[in-house]
Amino acid sequence: MTLYDRYYIGYAPNPNSKLWKLTATWLGYDCARDITPKKILTLGLPKKVHKEAVSSALRIGFSCIFYPPFKLRKEVNIEELVLHSQTFCHTLGPVKTGALKVQNKGGRIMIAPLSTEQKIINLAAECVHFFDHFRLKGPPIPINGQMHKALTQRQIDYLVKWGNPYIFEEFTFSMPLTGRISKTISTPITNILQNQLIHYLSHGLTVDGLYLFGQKTGQEPTRLLNYFPFKKEEIGASA
Repeated sequence: MTLYDRYYIGYAPNPNSKLWKLTATWLGYDCARDITPKKILTLGLPKKVHKEAVSSALRIGFSCIFYPPFKLRKEVNIEELVLHSQTFCHTLGPVKTGALKVQNKGGRIMIAPLSTEQKIINLAAECVHFFDHFRLKGPPIPINGQMHKALTQRQIDYLVKWGNPYIFEEFTFSMPLTGRISKTISTPITNILQNQLIHYLSHGLTVDGLYLFGQKTGQEPTRLLNYFPFKKEEIGASA
């Protein structure tokens, strides 16, 4: 397997699903197949504006991150990570999100549920506890005044201990479609994308497995590497 600088664990729809293929045309890249779709869905935006709008979303692919990007500990190789991830996921059962919609949050367009189900939060917490064993721990993160303004004390505590402030009770299910863009663009594009995707989102999505993603540098698009299905039970088909 090709080695990557960092990895992360997340949920994604089946790469053969219509939802995946449609969002790949919007992002301009299919990270499961490492290809650029023949037709890019720009929704009337100039090519340069569209490329800038989706650039940060490309860096995580079309996914919801359950365990944020991390470098592997030197004592662990990628084959071990894959094997242990598969074993871990075989102990989990599918959970379903509530109804989702395309939303504009702080100038960023994303797919998010109207309310995050507790079972989803619990699943994300299990991932943090399990995959933290594989993360290369860096030096202590210096907490500056800007962080104190932006984060709650609990978020700062999580950042120091776990390397990410948005875990456990702070976790929210979201699948980014853009980075921060101007309101004049984000408002109409949010409405158009919601109309395009409502059929796939109104009944929620079934999280029936996790994907391993890899990224060679922080600026490159991510690649979808492996799928680990849940085996504990079956509650329905995935998107």
